[in-house]
Amino acid sequence: MDLTIRQARSVLKGLGPEFGELGPVLHRRMGSSMYDTHVVGGLLKELGNARESMAAFAVLQCLQQQSLEMDVYLASAAINACRQGSAWHQALQVLLGMADSHVERDSVTYNTAISACEKGRQWRHALQLLREMTDNHLEK
Repeated sequence: MDLTIRQARSVLKGLGPEFGELGPVLHRRMGSSMYDTHVVGGLLKELGNARESMAAFAVLQCLQQQSLEMDVYLASAAINACRQGSAWHQALQVLLGMADSHVERDSVTYNTAISACEKGRQWRHALQLLREMTDNHLEK
């Protein structure tokens, strides 16, 4: 099931900027598909396309609290959504959260996080990630 931007926005319609009621809203609007990583990945992608990076970050956090298992697909979609919305700090939080969830970071997740840091003019963080990639023997 691929979500359109309209459907993604519909999922989050009526929420305030804090996304405090996100869990129940996601459950009501998405049902059991909120545990399908491809559906959630599509939602994160569309939120990124709409430059709704904070919403994408909130969705990922909420679903992790609801026991959705993090994988590289979801992490990449969330980091990219953060990058598109110039939310470099949240992109780094997702990248760091991958280690906590025992999800292996790959060159795509690193490069996307580096790009998010670049957009935010966070050169020190970008260089640090580049060094980590080299230390982990990942291609740039």
